[in-house]
Amino acid sequence: MAPSTSIRLRTLALAVGLAVAGCFHAVDVGPPVEPLTASGEIGPRLRRLANFSFHLEYRTDRPFELGAEFDGRRDSSDRERWEGTWWRGGDRRGFTVVGDGPVQYELAATGWTQVPRGSESRIHEQLEAILRAPSLDFKGERGGLFRYEFEPKLPLLDPSGEKRIHGELELEKRTGLLRSVRCSEDDGPARWSLGLSRYNRSRPVEVPFVPELELVLASVNRVRREELGQAVRTLSARLDRLGRKHRLFRRRGSLVLQLEHPEPQAVQGLLLGSGRVELWSAEHAAAGDTAGDVWEVGGDASLRVRPFRRLGGNGDFAVSTRFDFLAEPTLVFDASGSGVLPDSELVALVFDERVLDLARAAGERVEFGSAGGREFVPALAVVAGLPATMPLAATQTRRLLP
Repeated sequence: MAPSTSIRLRTLALAVGLAVAGCFHAVDVGPPVEPLTASGEIGPRLRRLANFSFHLEYRTDRPFELGAEFDGRRDSSDRERWEGTWWRGGDRRGFTVVGDGPVQYELAATGWTQVPRGSESRIHEQLEAILRAPSLDFKGERGGLFRYEFEPKLPLLDPSGEKRIHGELELEKRTGLLRSVRCSEDDGPARWSLGLSRYNRSRPVEVPFVPELELVLASVNRVRREELGQAVRTLSARLDRLGRKHRLFRRRGSLVLQLEHPEPQAVQGLLLGSGRVELWSAEHAAAGDTAGDVWEVGGDASLRVRPFRRLGGNGDFAVSTRFDFLAEPTLVFDASGSGVLPDSELVALVFDERVLDLARAAGERVEFGSAGGREFVPALAVVAGLPATMPLAATQTRRLLP
């Protein structure tokens, strides 16, 4: 054989090997299953997957014509996307729904709408309803699949339970994962089928953004374009770190912020404000002592301190929160290795030149337990970890959803 021919054959063999290897994807959802006990693992093993795709069809003509055909995918964050068509009699409609936790988004001619989530965007719930049967009868192995038969429950296609419907189910022998479910009426058109594929290889489900509140923003003072741009980037970063879905854009010369959900007024002011957070060494001021700077703590005129050394500000500390049962959240500033928080030193938490709380440092950390409520403190932690900026103000507010 000529050397060039040998090289071409080896190259072809390598390409075929890589293509075949690409058809397989390691899926680890637990130890191997036994055929007689595998059926009890159907739900748990599917829930261990990062994601999967599915194709669902059903149809019947009694008591009325009803049918659907959907393609979908699900990921472990309890998000699902369903696309397809359903029909009832002569009424045929497109169907696109995205489920996300307790809500789902439905695509209509006017755009996305948000409603409470139903079973129409929960593949596990639909599958469990079908498999509410006395048992699965193991019928053997074929092509690396365990095969079962059962008597399915089909309340959608057989609400009275009078139809004779036969079910077949296949599980992967290697992983115990569900491959397909097929249900059909013995002497009629009713059928329901589900096929699963692309275990851990399906695309993530993207959730539509449906804003509820719109704010028109403006700078509090006259500023340069660069300063306004920095304020906009900082605001967006604050919202991102808090996990708030939002859209920030310009419309007819105005800066517009759209939020998926309204924020409490205190949190909104925190996010739009300059966000200057500082820690100061302080000492208690005696009653009637007015010498030098004296600050009230938390707006309490009877509790006053005098600052004497700035310890740091935005971005100088690792900031976190801790939530204890039935207690106000704790805001933690950690300066490990810096030496700026000596043990027992009295520290004032200052936000926009107001003292929110006092605490004593311990182990290069200081924990504030009265900085605010359960919505305010996480936002304050985010703001403290980002640079302070020029403040913005909402000049107009408009609700977009009823």
